[in-house]
Amino acid sequence: MIERNRVVVTGMGLLAANGKSVDEFWQSLLEGRSGIRAITLFDASDLKCQIAGEVPNFDPTDYFSA
Repeated sequence: MIERNRVVVTGMGLLAANGKSVDEFWQSLLEGRSGIRAITLFDASDLKCQIAGEVPNFDPTDYFSA
């Protein structure tokens, strides 16, 4: 007999380069906006890859407590 585990989804959250909420992210998908662009948070000139999905204006204290 297969054992089944119950899963309960209590909410949705999202933090991505093209949206800091589910609604903002979904809207960017509908508009075809990507969050991938040139790295700005540090000097990436010596790296082979100079693009990333940085989260603009990200403040971790808005999402996480110490």
